[in-house]
Amino acid sequence: MTSTEFGARVISRGALAGAAAALVAAWGWGAPASGGVLVGAAVALLNFAWLARGVALVAGAPGARRPGARWIVALGTRYLVTFAALAAPVALEWAHPVALGVGVTVLPLALTAAGLRAARQAG
Repeated sequence: MTSTEFGARVISRGALAGAAAALVAAWGWGAPASGGVLVGAAVALLNFAWLARGVALVAGAPGARRPGARWIVALGTRYLVTFAALAAPVALEWAHPVALGVGVTVLPLALTAAGLRAARQAG
């Protein structure tokens, strides 16, 4: 399994888990909880996709290069976009902060499940 396939599997499974958790949150705690789970899962998965794309670009680059100013600006931009995407729905009261945290946990769970499955297939 290539790293691109692994990343796609993590994102697709994470999106399914986030949607299922959002449905459960909507049923049990209402719209702000569902919105929090959806926003948390979406931000975590999009952040992972952005990071995976950067790693794929660096891995495909010929020779070892030191990170330049563009890399630092891109990293700072990724952090600012991530923090703004997490803070804005809470500040506007569209999402519950605890539900947002629950949504963010979708990524580590999807990464662990995909990693265990890949390890089982490899060995």
